[in-house]
Amino acid sequence: MLSTFTAGTTMSDYMDRTLGLGYAKRTMILVTIVLAILAFWRFSIGFLSVTHVKTPKVELLYWTAILFSNTLGTALGDFLADSPGLGFAGGAFLIASLLALVLVAHYFTQLFSVMLFWIAFVLT
Repeated sequence: MLSTFTAGTTMSDYMDRTLGLGYAKRTMILVTIVLAILAFWRFSIGFLSVTHVKTPKVELLYWTAILFSNTLGTALGDFLADSPGLGFAGGAFLIASLLALVLVAHYFTQLFSVMLFWIAFVLT
């Protein structure tokens, strides 16, 4: 798992520093990619559950989603710390607050648990 996180950070930095996309563009591109991967997974396999990763195709989709979700999390953290002027402490507080909302939604709403999983994964 550590190599996935390192790859995500490296990819995020590449998009910002080498391609010069900036935090906002990089974040929006990654949101689009993650949503496309999850949509492809859902419509080609029929489910998004991470507890049913049992075939090579599903495993490939899972790890692709993990890589890009992790990269998105890095990009989002950079964007929040820099662009709206929150700084690292403000960005961390906002992300912690959003994670708390995901937790509340999990226990007190009927929202799709797989969606909440991926939101929580990106935020962590």
